[in-house]
Amino acid sequence: MLDNAVHEADSQVLAADPFAALGLSDSIATVVKKLGFTTPTPIQAAAIPVVLAGRDVVAQAETGSGKTGAFALPILQKIDTSITAVQALILTPTRELAQQVAKAIESFATGDRRLRVATVYGGESFEPQFRALRAQPQIVVGTPGRTLDHMRRETLSISQLRFLILDEADEMLTMGFKEEVDAILSAAPSRRQTVLFSATMPPAIRELAKQHLREETDIKIASKTKTATSIDQRHVIVSGKQRIETLERLLLGTENDGVLVFCRTKTSTIELAEALSLRGFSCTALNGDMKQADRDRAVEDLRSGKRKIVVATDVAARGIDVSRITHVINYDFPSDPETYVHRIGRTGRAGRAGTAVLFVNLKERNKLRILERITKSPIPPIQVPSRYDIQQQRVQELKDAVVQRV
Repeated sequence: MLDNAVHEADSQVLAADPFAALGLSDSIATVVKKLGFTTPTPIQAAAIPVVLAGRDVVAQAETGSGKTGAFALPILQKIDTSITAVQALILTPTRELAQQVAKAIESFATGDRRLRVATVYGGESFEPQFRALRAQPQIVVGTPGRTLDHMRRETLSISQLRFLILDEADEMLTMGFKEEVDAILSAAPSRRQTVLFSATMPPAIRELAKQHLREETDIKIASKTKTATSIDQRHVIVSGKQRIETLERLLLGTENDGVLVFCRTKTSTIELAEALSLRGFSCTALNGDMKQADRDRAVEDLRSGKRKIVVATDVAARGIDVSRITHVINYDFPSDPETYVHRIGRTGRAGRAGTAVLFVNLKERNKLRILERITKSPIPPIQVPSRYDIQQQRVQELKDAVVQRV
């Protein structure tokens, strides 16, 4: 009877803490809970027990599905922080993702001051990275090219590597990093655990796994990154200097009711809202630095029609459900496909038609192609009205108004 009672109590504890039920330690489960995560995502539920068991993994999961937690949490549990050597190497296709992953790992590891994480990527001088690597981190997050550079310079040793993670492997190969990835995998200790995440599984990824992984466990999570058919998705190639003017012409030259414009930073929302206001638009900002009452007022003003345009950050715009929104403008390129889907989902609701426009600079054209592939939605170009077109449109509107009065 006592044994049954103990087992029942244990089951209740596990049921109350779904992350602990996956095999994560109480300390890590507590940190995850404090960060506001209550339920594992499907990829986390599937991958965490397998990674904890020490098996190689090939996981198909879209960007934004919670995959960082799927590999970071079990690795943090298995790393020995008393050893001052690189034990985990995480390869990502871009510096932005490397920074994002490193930040997430640091937030998960707040309870252990001995853990050190270093990031290495191109576009930055070597010296800050030399200093970070000399600090003897246990985890290194980097892009393939710069990681291999450090290995060849002998500023990064992976001789004691226990975990090698390939994050967004298909994008790495698309961006031309196959040789670097192969070189790093070949140089890593054979007795390591390898975990590969990819949004898609083209033959090149399967070949990579066959060559470098051992008796891997395959995990596939059904994609949810699909966009509503009621949304007309378009893009416009625009440089930084032309961005505000292009937005102005787009707003003036199209029929719109409520417009939600997305920026990457809180400061950008204020600057853009002020710039649009100076150009005569009824506009306000919406970001996390605002008091809740001011944020509620901004949303209500949009809902009531008092304000036509709201310039928002992704976090501040979560949960907005305003039927008047006819247009979503991605003024800054979204950080990942799921963010894009969430952004444009603010329009085209309840069977209504909506339009989503994505601003793309010349360096982001490859990201556009990847976004189309992952969301399975074409995003064709849009013809932005010229100043002349807008003037002619206004003349016609004036004529129509005169005719109606007569």
